Amino acid sequence: MGKKDDDSYTKEDDNGKREVNRLLRNRGTLYCCGGVLCLTIAALLIVLYMINQGNRSTITTVALSSGAFFERDDVHIVISSGCSEQQNWQSEVLLYSWARLQHPGQITRIVSGCRSLSEKLSSMNTAIVSERVHYYFSPDYTPGKSEEERNSKGGGHPFHYFNKPFGMRKFLDDVDIPESYLVLLDPDMIITKVFDFHFNKSLPEHLQVFLKKKKKIAIIIVFACLFEKKKKVERGTSHIANVRNWDEMDTLGTLHSRQLQKDWRRIVPQWVEYSPGSLEKDPPPSILAEMYSYAMACAHHGLKHQTIVSMVSDPGADQETEPWSQVQWGFLKSPLDLATGIHIVHYCQGYWLGIDRPSGHFKTAGFNFHKGHVPSDILHNCDIPLLVEVPLNQLAFQRDHTPDKRNLWMLYQVINRINSALMNYKHLKCKNWKPEFKTVLLQPERDPLARMHYLLDTDTIYG
Repeated sequence: MGKKDDDSYTKEDDNGKREVNRLLRNRGTLYCCGGVLCLTIAALLIVLYMINQGNRSTITTVALSSGAFFERDDVHIVISSGCSEQQNWQSEVLLYSWARLQHPGQITRIVSGCRSLSEKLSSMNTAIVSERVHYYFSPDYTPGKSEEERNSKGGGHPFHYFNKPFGMRKFLDDVDIPESYLVLLDPDMIITKVFDFHFNKSLPEHLQVFLKKKKKIAIIIVFACLFEKKKKVERGTSHIANVRNWDEMDTLGTLHSRQLQKDWRRIVPQWVEYSPGSLEKDPPPSILAEMYSYAMACAHHGLKHQTIVSMVSDPGADQETEPWSQVQWGFLKSPLDLATGIHIVHYCQGYWLGIDRPSGHFKTAGFNFHKGHVPSDILHNCDIPLLVEVPLNQLAFQRDHTPDKRNLWMLYQVINRINSALMNYKHLKCKNWKPEFKTVLLQPERDPLARMHYLLDTDTIYG
């Protein structure tokens, strides 16, 4: 059961919004109840909101069976996200990938920093409605009290990454979770394979971790796109002087990890404790402070990690950090064959075709994608068309200068999967909607108008 929420919107005059506010007072929104009642309340929230806004008052529920609780259901995916429209469309894409796989277990989106009831409702405005999909709202933990201080600490813009450790701590403190395994993901990740490491109690030998006395410790699966040796974190400061077992931590990875819930609860307090000091030692433009604090928290408890190289993100990565040799091109023969042989596609980089990244986009016989250049309200605005998809022709392969044509592979996988999630939403939510592939992304530094996107037929910025 969640604790009572401190948020209050008593100044709302609209009766429907007052009713929604009453339902939202329990911490974690959908954690105020369980089973079918959760689904009913989720539907009621969105229906009331649509009625108040004069929109259609029906929603479509994606059929995701829960069934009995088996071993394969003993997993809970957690998405750490903000409350912006950009984070909303990214989270929708992740949720869609989870639903498309009919992934077992539960999934919760932690939404940090919503400033109003309407922002909370917007974050829950999704086509993936199920009794296994949950929302938890946490405060904004971005360091700095004033906007000026927040921008200063973040190197010119707020350092939102503290919402991950602080939001995770609050979530674990407030919510009783029956699942044993938690998977923490970013919203800009796409699940391409079911997380199934927990199905068998006896894992393969290469997935087992042993202490020197041959005692097994908790299995922690890290889908890492960054590895830093322990020497990268300075020792002896007041912030990490009490870190124990440091010499046993040979390799430190990112926090896109899966581990036992009890281990999450062990490390989260120190993850929060070490984060401010990490930001001081590794200030912006670096964005890795909370990753270092995560590694230090694990070192504090002597919690080793077992790395599973099962995520792709950087076309320039080597085989030790990303499994590019396992990617498949089956979709060249069948558009429906999107199997990848990996668990996560993480679109945290820029991907392009052409002479160089700044000049490569659709009208220069190239191509370009960056998540930050996608129109932020592309999910909820029915008038914004879908992204132009990369052609899989000879020219596209020729314009990709990466090994094994990795940029082209990422462009196809990411854009097609984003469009699939957007189509699923817009077919359900947008009246008389028809798919149009017109939104072109580009780098602003080479564009005369410094644009990040334009529409193919009008060559103008949307809006």
